[in-house]
Amino acid sequence: MKIFKTIILYSLILALVLNTGLQALAQTATGTATPEETPAVVSTPISPAQRLLIDTKYNTIGGLQYIQGGEPVAVDDLDELFKPEKDPELNRLWGTSKSSGALGGWGQGLGTGLLAGGILVSADSKGQTNTNIGLGVALGGAVLLVAGSLLNFQAKTTQFGAVERYNQLTREAQHSNPVTAILSTGPAQLNPIEVRFSTLGGFNYKAGEKDLSDDREMENLISPLNDFEVNRMMKQSESSGTVCAVLGTTAVVGVVGSLVGFASTSSTDNRTPYAWTYLGSMALFVVADFFGLESQTAKFNAVQRYNRFAYGEEQLLPQGPSNEKDLLNFNDNRNVTSGAQKP
Repeated sequence: MKIFKTIILYSLILALVLNTGLQALAQTATGTATPEETPAVVSTPISPAQRLLIDTKYNTIGGLQYIQGGEPVAVDDLDELFKPEKDPELNRLWGTSKSSGALGGWGQGLGTGLLAGGILVSADSKGQTNTNIGLGVALGGAVLLVAGSLLNFQAKTTQFGAVERYNQLTREAQHSNPVTAILSTGPAQLNPIEVRFSTLGGFNYKAGEKDLSDDREMENLISPLNDFEVNRMMKQSESSGTVCAVLGTTAVVGVVGSLVGFASTSSTDNRTPYAWTYLGSMALFVVADFFGLESQTAKFNAVQRYNRFAYGEEQLLPQGPSNEKDLLNFNDNRNVTSGAQKP
């Protein structure tokens, strides 16, 4: 029993250390810095037509990253940017993000403590009553931990919604300003893609009233841009999604087969291969989930880059010659300045 308690205690300590390390890594990747590293943002009123848009990028490990003017934007900087805004929708989204993040942090911390305490109490108890109490506390801590995680995820989704609303207000102000209206107009054949981020459904894409749940429909919409980087990311998304589907299917077959074989075998020695198969299949699930996340990351970044062209924030480069013969296609309409003129 003492060895069992020691293993549980060290496992929980290791889990907490890994969780803290991953959160610190995610904060570093998203541009969160210490007060000494990040200069204070002065809350000076800026005309919406003159302010910079917030560019959003998605990293497989670090999650959502916000960039403005080439510099990473931390959560505190977002708060300073959103404070002068009087838009009810933006204020609602940002308020929900802050409150959900605070409640989610408390829920995760308290849930982790109750889960660890309940497991230790149930492991140390000699009576059935105390064991049941410990298991009940541990179960309540697990529920609280899951609820806190969902609240933290909701904080991220509403934070993204607030950033998108901020950019929408900025674009509307730029289009209504005669000076910036010409510069903020994209090609007529490119329709912007609306991106929505929900707690349970993840990223959803729409073009007008059309839902772009099918990758082929999105590729048909994006293809007129003919941008190498956008096409590359869309191909990466498709290939990673295919790998995710293959690995996920293999993992499901491995888990089901190992459980059936384990249940139908009575000998302990004969059950060992099925146990290893089960563990390998669960590890394969993790790898498949990584490729699925990578697929979503590439698609999101492709859509963000496409939208910058569609909104006129980036300009299309002229198309180069398709072959060597086009380089020799001289004509009389070229604007050529001759060094010598006939009298």
